[in-house]
Order: sequence, then C-alpha cells, then structure tokens
Amino acid sequence: MGTNINFNELSTGQVPVVFLVNGLWGCDPCICRKLHDDLQKVGITVYDCDWDDIHRRPQGKGGHLTDTRFVKQMLNEVFPKIPEHRPIVMIGHSFGADSILKVARDTSRRISLLGVLDGVRHGGVRTKVEVRNNVDYFYNRWTKYPTPFLDFELPILGKIKPIRKLQTISAETISKALGMVSLKNFEGGIPINADHTGHIPCHHNHSDQAEQSFATDVHGNILSRKAKPHEVTAKGYNPLPRWLPGGKKGWGTVQRKRRHGGDKGLYLDEYIQKQLYDLIMLLAFTPMTQTAWALASNGVIPNGAFVAGHDSEGLHAPLYIARTMHAGGMHPGKIRHEFGWANIPWGGREITINPYQVFMGSGHWVKASNGHIPAGAIVGGRDEDNNADLFIARASHAGGMHPGKIRHSWQHANIPWGGQELLISDYEVLVGE
Repeated sequence: MGTNINFNELSTGQVPVVFLVNGLWGCDPCICRKLHDDLQKVGITVYDCDWDDIHRRPQGKGGHLTDTRFVKQMLNEVFPKIPEHRPIVMIGHSFGADSILKVARDTSRRISLLGVLDGVRHGGVRTKVEVRNNVDYFYNRWTKYPTPFLDFELPILGKIKPIRKLQTISAETISKALGMVSLKNFEGGIPINADHTGHIPCHHNHSDQAEQSFATDVHGNILSRKAKPHEVTAKGYNPLPRWLPGGKKGWGTVQRKRRHGGDKGLYLDEYIQKQLYDLIMLLAFTPMTQTAWALASNGVIPNGAFVAGHDSEGLHAPLYIARTMHAGGMHPGKIRHEFGWANIPWGGREITINPYQVFMGSGHWVKASNGHIPAGAIVGGRDEDNNADLFIARASHAGGMHPGKIRHSWQHANIPWGGQELLISDYEVLVGE
C-alpha cells in the first residue's frame, strides 16, 4: 500500500505536497484515484499512505492497531523536511481522516488544506477531533449511509441475505453492549453511528462542511439509477402495465447512495474530487504571484481582505478581489459578502465559481487607459491563451467600481457585471507598494 516518500523531494520541491491517507486495512489501493492522477499530470507531488504507517507495504498486509506510529512519523520525519513556504495538503478517508486530524492538531506547521472524507475513529464511530486555527482551509464531507461490515473484507459473502442479516444482528448487539451510540436508523455497518452528523468543531472561518449522501457527477448534479421492482416510491414509478393506456416500461429512478467505503465510497465521488483538485490548483498558483491570497468558498471573505471597490446596488457594498480557476486559466474578478461565490469575467460572460482565493495583500491604484499597464502592476492570474499574465484592474460602471483583469495586448480592462464581461477602456491597475 502507498507510495515511497521521496524525502529529498520534500526538501526541494516548490509545488504543494499532497498526502492521501487511507483507512483501516487499506480500504482502497488509493483514495480519490482520479484526483491523484489528475494532480500528477500537472506536476503536483502526491503520496499515498495508510492511516497507521507512512511506509509502503502490500495492501492488507502488516498494519498496527493504532495510528500512533503514523502521527509520529508525520510530525518527526516528514514535516521537518518540508520548507515552511511549501503548501501542505492532507486528505484522509475513514481512519485516515482521524489520523490526519490528529497530525494537524499536534503540529505547529500551517496546513494549507485539510480534507476529511467520512472520518471514523476507533470503535467505528464518527471522529470528533477538533480543527485548530493552524489549518487555512478545512474541507469535510460525510454520508449518512454506512458500509456493512462484511463488505470490507468479504464482499461476496456480504451479498448473501442470511449472512447479511446475521451481521446486522451482531453489529447491533455489539453496539448496544458497548453503549456507544443511539441506534436510530442503524444499518449494521461503519460508521456505527451513521445517523449522527459528521460535522467537526473548527476554530477557523474557512470551514466547508456538508453531508453528501448521494453520488454526484463532476458538475455537482445528483446521479440516479434505475429503480428495482420493489422500490415503488421511486421517482417516475408507474404501477400500470405498459400494455394499458398510460402504462410504460420501467420502474422509475432513485438517487444513487454514497456509502462510507467500498465500491460506493465517498472518496470516489466525481464532484468531491473536482472540488479538491480546484482547491489544490489554487494553492499551486499562489507561489507564482508572490502575493498573499487566502482560500475560501461559499461567500466567505477572510478578515483583513483588501477592499477594491464597491457595488452598484443598494448601499454600495464593498467589493473584494477574488480569483479562481476556469478553462485552464486563473482569472481575477470580484466578490462581496452576499454573493456566495466569486464572479469572474470570461468568454463574454460573468462566471460564478466556488472555490476561490481572496486577495490579502496591499497596493495602490494607478489610472491607465487603452491597454497601458504601469510598472509594478500586481499579477493576479494567468490566461489560458499562451499563459499570459493577468493583472488586477478595476473600472467604473453603473455607479460602482468593479475589480477585474487586464493583460498586455488588450486595449481595455475586463470586468464582470450584470451577467456579462464588459470591456472598459478607462480603468485603474493595482500596483505593489
């Protein structure tokens, strides 16, 4: 299981270093496989680890009863090799999620991104390790549907109804004897207390936590499957035979459940992997601009963000500089508290996207026009066209002052407004102090 850690690369690499940490007995050869492969394609360093040991071993072989060894290895062997300026990303599933939460709790290092997927601790119940303020961005997803015990080790036997019934009785008896959890909606699997929330206390305002119990595609749309004959409450169910008027073939559809692990594991979800990829790519771009940016999402604006303008509507609410990945580029735009996302100008439209970064640096505005970019202009992004630098600009329109972007070869600044990408020939460019 896992990949051998290159300690020399840890010391010399410049891109974010990502640790994908598996659950008990190596629940899957590699969690978030698509995320893993996509990151490697763009040169991001990725290491796969088990929850109890950073060193590679055959899947299902060896192992320890606790994560003490893993936590010590990360704190004493791995982190000291990583330069302070290099972003650290840890993503864990099940027991692996509990392990990385402990690592983040016990280190003084900044963790750029901490991702928890269905975190579980000893006893098979949901983890509750608190997240400290050394974590810049906390991402947490959980499902309310447990994975039956036999599905982890004996997936074929787990499909046999009498055995599945026995396993459920056994699990219920054990959990009652331990007195660990309420058995409301108990399904006989991991986590045992799947009916409890997976929310984790977090002492930082960049916390993105939500239940996700159904499979989604890469765009976040909930996926469905064909209903089985007994699922009479399924959407589109029609009791009439197809040979009668109004009858039709099929039993409708039901939403596809995500479970804790196995072939329906939460770590396989396309949308979750896309969100994590976007967050890591935002981190990867930050060192190139040498300015301060903070990860955020869902309308969060970190304290101390640079005020860059004001909106046209209402009481002229302040606008801040945001940027996000889109179509292969990194595009500056704007955000305000009421938006819930970043707004960027692209392709003639105003695009709304989560997650994003908010500008935390400083500068002053210099008036310009007709494509001129003053010396010292702050690079805020990169165009997908020839990787050209995009600089932070702003322009006045409809009573507001709206942040946007400009690049060499353009004769205007581009700002997002009213669902469109507007081209303004008189504008201001943000220049470093």
